[in-house]
Amino acid sequence: MGHDVIPMSRIYVHNFTEFMVRLNGSTTAIGEVAVLDIVADLYRTSIQHVESVVELVGHVTEMISEEDKFNAMKRIILQRREGVDFFFNSSLLEIIVGKQKELIDSLRNISERTGNMSEIKERSPFINAITSGKISRFLDAQYWAQQLEEETQVLVDYQTELSKVQYWQFIMHRVAPVLNAIVMVVGMTSNGLLLTIFVRHKETRTLANSMLINLTVVDMISLLLNELLHYVVSTTTWQLCCKAHNYFCSALVAVSTYSVLMMSVQRFVAVTQLPSLGSYHQSQKTKYVLIATVWGIGCILSMPHAVSNECNDLPHEVSGLLYTSDFITLCVVPLLITSAFTGLTAYRIRRSAREIPGEATGQQQLQHRLMVSSTVLFALTVVFVVSYTPYFLFRFLIFEVCISVPFWEYFLVHTITYHLRFVNCCLNPIVLFVMNKRFRAYIKRYCGQREVQPATNSGSSTETPL
Repeated sequence: MGHDVIPMSRIYVHNFTEFMVRLNGSTTAIGEVAVLDIVADLYRTSIQHVESVVELVGHVTEMISEEDKFNAMKRIILQRREGVDFFFNSSLLEIIVGKQKELIDSLRNISERTGNMSEIKERSPFINAITSGKISRFLDAQYWAQQLEEETQVLVDYQTELSKVQYWQFIMHRVAPVLNAIVMVVGMTSNGLLLTIFVRHKETRTLANSMLINLTVVDMISLLLNELLHYVVSTTTWQLCCKAHNYFCSALVAVSTYSVLMMSVQRFVAVTQLPSLGSYHQSQKTKYVLIATVWGIGCILSMPHAVSNECNDLPHEVSGLLYTSDFITLCVVPLLITSAFTGLTAYRIRRSAREIPGEATGQQQLQHRLMVSSTVLFALTVVFVVSYTPYFLFRFLIFEVCISVPFWEYFLVHTITYHLRFVNCCLNPIVLFVMNKRFRAYIKRYCGQREVQPATNSGSSTETPL
C-alpha cells in the first residue's frame, strides 16, 4: 500500500504544481506568498500536505521492508538451530553468526529511520493517523533500541558458542587422537612387557601375583576392545555394538577394581596367616578360583548395561538407578573394602616389625617385602580412585542427585572423566616400575642392561608379589 501511495502522491503534487503554474502564469508563486487568491493558498497547502505524506509513507514503507527482512532472517536462524544439532558443527554456527550480523545491520537501519521520524512528527499533520495499531512501533525509538541490544547479546552468545565449539573440535580432532595414541602405545607396551615377564619367568607366576597378572590382562583387553568398540559406536548407529560397548566397558572396569580388592584381601591373609585360610592361600589352584571369581563378579555387575536400553534415551529414573548402582558397586564398595584391608595390612606389618628381634634378619627382610607390597597395593588403590571414581561419581551426581550443569560443562566433564579411565591401564605398570625394585630390575634386563637374578623368598612360605 505504501508503494502504491507514493507514486499516486507524486502524480498529485505534479498535477497541482502544474495547475498553480498555469493559474499564476509563473513558477515563482509556488514558494512565495505572491498567490493571494484563497483557492491558490488552499492548493499550495494541499501540495505541502501531500509532500509530507509522501515523505512519511516513504520512511514507513522502507522500515516495513527492513522489518520483513529482519523477520525472514530470524526465521532462517531459528530453523537452522532447530533442524540440526549445531553444538558440534562449527560450520553451521559460522553461518548462523553471519546471519545474526545481517539481522543486526537490518535492525540498525530500522533504528536510524525511527530516529529520523522524530523530525517528520513535528511538521506532518498526518502523523496522528498512524500512531495507533501495528504501525506505531515504527515511531518508538526506545523499542528498536531494545531490540538491537537483545539481538546484539544473542550475537555475542553465538560467537562465544562458536569459539567453544571450535576449541572443542580442536581438542577432539587434534589433541584427543594424539593422547589416545600415547595412551595406547604406553599402555600396550608397559602391560605387554609386564605380561612377558610373567610368561617367561616362572617364579613370578605365584598365587600372590595372580591378581596382578589378571589386572595386566584386563588392562590390555580394555585398551584394545574398548577403543575399537568406541570407534565403531562413534561412526555407526549399530545398536548391538553400542550395547556391547557399554557392557564390556562396565565389565572390564568391574574386573579391574575387584582384582585390586582381591589383592588387598590376599595381602591381608598373607600377613596375618589366618588358620582357616592359611592352607587355602597356599594352594596353586586358588589363583584360578580367584580369577574366575573376579570375572564372574564383573560379568554379573555389568548385566544391567546389557539388558537396559542405554543406547537410546532412558527415563531419568531408570538412568539414576543404573548409575547409582554403578557408583555403589564399582566405586564405593570396592574402595571401602580395599582401603580397610590395605589399612589393616599396613598396621599389622608395622606392628610386627616393632616386635621382631634385631637378630631376626630373615624375618625383617620378609616384613620389608610385605611392607613394599602393601605400599604398591596402596598406590594401585590411589590410581583406581583417581582414574575411575570421577566418572561414576559425576554420573551419580547428574542423574541421581540431579545437580544442574550446563550442557557444555556436562559434555566436557563427561568426556574427560570417560577417557581418564583408560589412563588407568597405563598407570598400573608405571606404579610397579616406580615403587618396586624387582620389577625395575626386570625392565633393565629387557632394555639390554645386566642380568638380574630373581630374588628368592628367603626360606619363607609366605609369598610376596612382584
